[in-house]
Amino acid sequence: MGNESMDLILAAREARWNLRKKLSRTYGKPVLSLSMTVPGPDKSAPGVFWALKVISDEVEKTLGSVLSRRSDLDGADGPSVHWVVDLSGKELKKRALAIEESHGLGRIVDLDVLDENGAPLGRSELGFPPRRCLICDRPAKECSYCRRHGLSELLEEIEGILEKSGWRE
Repeated sequence: MGNESMDLILAAREARWNLRKKLSRTYGKPVLSLSMTVPGPDKSAPGVFWALKVISDEVEKTLGSVLSRRSDLDGADGPSVHWVVDLSGKELKKRALAIEESHGLGRIVDLDVLDENGAPLGRSELGFPPRRCLICDRPAKECSYCRRHGLSELLEEIEGILEKSGWRE
């Protein structure tokens, strides 16, 4: 990936983070953010948008009445959806983890939570183990950091997850 592409992705991640913080400050409530965990430079493949829509529909079906404001963002780091939520941050994180753990697409989505004070809530705060790698059973951050698996191997695994969940190009 070239420096220009990486700069665009980093700028888009910062814009996403700033939106989440702004929503948290403005409403004083937890914020749930949905994004895709797709490696490589192409964060906007059709399957990515399809999976984001499937999971955002699941979030809206599952959390319905406690969701208030929704903001969609599409940048170089891929599409994302953000909701202001009328729940405690910890309860929201529990429900988000339940979706990630039970849905067929859960392995390739990220449901991040900022609590009512704008602080990120991670899996470990609720006693959940770190997210596992798509390829092996190690912690995903460990494999990502040392680039243990090739991009094509990861994308092939993601394609398989998409197809098992009903995606057809």
